[in-house]
Amino acid sequence: MSEQNDFPKSGIGARWMNQASISFRNSISLQRLRSDAIFYETANALVVAGNIENSRQTVATTRTTSRNGFDSFRAIA
Repeated sequence: MSEQNDFPKSGIGARWMNQASISFRNSISLQRLRSDAIFYETANALVVAGNIENSRQTVATTRTTSRNGFDSFRAIA
């Protein structure tokens, strides 16, 4: 799932965020950009494909937006 062709590149609510890295335990926080991860964001979820903590995997998350506009993402176990 690390190929860009595995995900749609356009569509309602779709946005690509290239060169990003994440760190997570129970939740996901966006960290400084890194070139080997691809983020595909929909209206209410974030899907990550790439080298995550030294292993290739895909992580789906739920998305919560706070009143002040900050988004937080929690991994779906």
